Amino acid sequence: MKRFHRRTSRGTRRQADLFFADLVGEPPADWSRRHARTVAGPEWRHAPSAVPPVYPAASPVLPLPAPLQDDEFAEAVPLRGRGGFRHEPLGGIAVDNVAARWNADAATPSGSPIDIVVHLHGYSELDDDANFLPAKAALAGLDMIDDAGAVVVRASRPTLALVPRGRHLKGPRWVFDRLADRAAFDRLVGAGLAWLCETVLRLPAGSTLTRGRVTLAAHSGGGAAMSVLLARGVNPDEVICFDSVYGGEAPIRAWAQARIAAPDASRCGLRVFYTSCGPPSAAYPSGRWVTGAHGRLALRSAGSWAFVGGTWHLISTEVYARRLHHALERALSSVTGGAALVNRFRVQHTSVPHNDIPARYSPLLLDDIAADVPPRSASAPPPATSRPMCVANDDWLTLPPRKPHGTHPPPPRPIATPSAAESRPAAGAAPAGAEDVYAPPNARPYTRNTSAALFRTPPAPVAVTAATQWPQATADANGASERALRAAGVDAAGIAAFAGDGMTALRPLASTFGEAALTELIQRLRYTPARLARPPHSYSREADLTHAFGGAVPRPVILAFRMLLAIPGHFRELARLAASDEDAYALENIGWLLMQTLRNDVATSSGIDAWLPPSPTFVTPFAAGVSGLSPQTTQLLSARSLTDATVDAAAYRRKFAEWQSGAPGRTWRLETGRDTATGRAAGAPFYSDPFTIPPAINITAERAQVQGAWQRRLGAVDAGRTTKPLTECDNAYLAQLGVIGPISLRGLHLRRHFPSPSTARTLTELNGLAAAKPAFEAAFQATLDLGWNDLLFETEGLLCFRGKKLPGDPAASRHMSNHSLGVAIDLNAFENGQNITGSMDPRIVALFEAFRFRWGKGFPTPDPMHFEYAG
Repeated sequence: MKRFHRRTSRGTRRQADLFFADLVGEPPADWSRRHARTVAGPEWRHAPSAVPPVYPAASPVLPLPAPLQDDEFAEAVPLRGRGGFRHEPLGGIAVDNVAARWNADAATPSGSPIDIVVHLHGYSELDDDANFLPAKAALAGLDMIDDAGAVVVRASRPTLALVPRGRHLKGPRWVFDRLADRAAFDRLVGAGLAWLCETVLRLPAGSTLTRGRVTLAAHSGGGAAMSVLLARGVNPDEVICFDSVYGGEAPIRAWAQARIAAPDASRCGLRVFYTSCGPPSAAYPSGRWVTGAHGRLALRSAGSWAFVGGTWHLISTEVYARRLHHALERALSSVTGGAALVNRFRVQHTSVPHNDIPARYSPLLLDDIAADVPPRSASAPPPATSRPMCVANDDWLTLPPRKPHGTHPPPPRPIATPSAAESRPAAGAAPAGAEDVYAPPNARPYTRNTSAALFRTPPAPVAVTAATQWPQATADANGASERALRAAGVDAAGIAAFAGDGMTALRPLASTFGEAALTELIQRLRYTPARLARPPHSYSREADLTHAFGGAVPRPVILAFRMLLAIPGHFRELARLAASDEDAYALENIGWLLMQTLRNDVATSSGIDAWLPPSPTFVTPFAAGVSGLSPQTTQLLSARSLTDATVDAAAYRRKFAEWQSGAPGRTWRLETGRDTATGRAAGAPFYSDPFTIPPAINITAERAQVQGAWQRRLGAVDAGRTTKPLTECDNAYLAQLGVIGPISLRGLHLRRHFPSPSTARTLTELNGLAAAKPAFEAAFQATLDLGWNDLLFETEGLLCFRGKKLPGDPAASRHMSNHSLGVAIDLNAFENGQNITGSMDPRIVALFEAFRFRWGKGFPTPDPMHFEYAG
């Protein structure tokens, strides 16, 4: 949650990094002097000796009445419209993890439509206990029943409001990663309706309630989860942002633009409230360290800017909300009848204190999204020419905001003189500074096998790209990016092309990894300098890329998303240097966790919500006190907040055992020479030992049938019965043969394009030769089991009844391609075109060759995207 400094003698409120104070768990020094305020009834109270607020033993919401007796069934709204239930997918401590408010009366019949409101709460200093959720529900302002039992909100529409409990990370941080997509959202709503039907209304067995209109609301830090849900397919009728647009306005904008253009726009709406941001102090532009309550140091005077990961970040809703405001103005002016929708889709500045905003406005907006709120508490945003006080650039509407008074890092944190007890390092404590390279105690040497004999068609270079460099956070992110690109051979003109959008997108990676490790990430891509300067994508035209994302995607930005996919591989290779199974697993785990968290940072910095494959099943946040880890690993877990207090040690050990006994752990032991039972040399890119390779499949009969169909197509072309080029797919010829069928990807996540919007469809199966199905599915399953979805993530498909495509050889089109037979697949095609070396990872080449596939790089016209079943 956001917090304000007390008022000054001049009566003006100073906003001092409100949201960030919660983010890092450093409340303002004068927090304890903040005035108590009333929220939906009872007052907040503060323990006299505590800095953050604590709620009294009695909940700040009304207590629930005693269980219903038989003579109480006639009550108009059961339980006075308040309660809660447990939805297991949300997890957390063993108490109710969903607060519920409703106005449906006891006589509601089965089948009735019930409107839904889902409110995502913000950050909090409250304890992670049974009182947390009732307190958040009170702040949400969702009560629809007064003390007398009368319906006072949404009287004409039966409504169920849900406040799901987030997952507590560290300090005040709460996330909703267990409510991460449309399917999870739908399950929550379904569980709420079932609970209302069975437990509250006590309808007869077999009764149901149907979902009516849906409102999605978020307060403060809950806005990040709102943006994720909107980007991943949740499509509510109304959206309400209570000071919650923290850098994630793109999904909200896209949702609003679609709703405004839809035929039912008049029944939808968006309301966004924001508070003003503040500039850094001119006297202390990079902040100053201030000793607050209990001798705690805090960085002050930086206004609404926070120094995180070596970079200044704007922590405020004003810039992003005002960008949304101007996007709404454009959208409304471009549709017929847009003037009538102005009150339904609007952004307003509010002077209401941050924590009070939901309770102040929820009752009005739940009754009518177009309602006018009290004019003294809210006003329209200023014109675009009026720059927010917290930014230095006049082009803030379209470009990343720049910090006023320069971007010098904060002064060094004062070092307190520790006591003798404090000066002794704790057992197992991390060193004061991590090494430049990963060097765990008792590490064993590891050498990759560079023999071309490992492959039928060797890649170039043959060996898997090494990793030695440990991430080193840096304050000079742009400089690190420039030097890493220069080390990869990118010339001055190519580096200049990254200025602006490209460097902004790379900044989260560069800030986290530093120059040396970033250089290794770039090397892992196996890109030429020209490709680094102009990263490839899989769209035939730039206009198609723009259309897919609903807006321009600057070419340099693509490199950041591609480099994110290099992170799991980097840590997979560091794991080959680990001294123990425990540390090796931790490193592979970190690679995926870090990729996903940095993906969110890149999406925020670039404004582009691009898809990345999900983590393997063995990945989990770390439990506290995990043993067997190197000091460097332990330090990184702490620095990146990858430890989760809600993950118990037993659950973490189960995930470790899954990795250890499964294909990833067995491969690690084979590759590092720890497992010598098979007699296989160490250092190979792939070992078939953990898998069963299907026996060779004879497809001679099917090939003859398809070849007959090809002769019929040639005859149709020669006779002039069709003008469709032979190089284009025409699968209709195969429809009557009965040899083609679906081939499952076995859970491997592939997209038809890269980059791909997060909302686009992920493939689950491909059509191909039914007889070859066991070989394809076994290869896909092995890739998934190993956790190599970072190495294989895009396909242009499998079946395509056409002739061969050879540059400069039009006659080749009369020869049937193996795509026509459905035994050839193009993988990671956007960076592995014909007649180039390509960038296919040796691990993928070795895996498919082991499963009896032939790699197209060995063809007379090299085709490194192409793998075909050879039997």
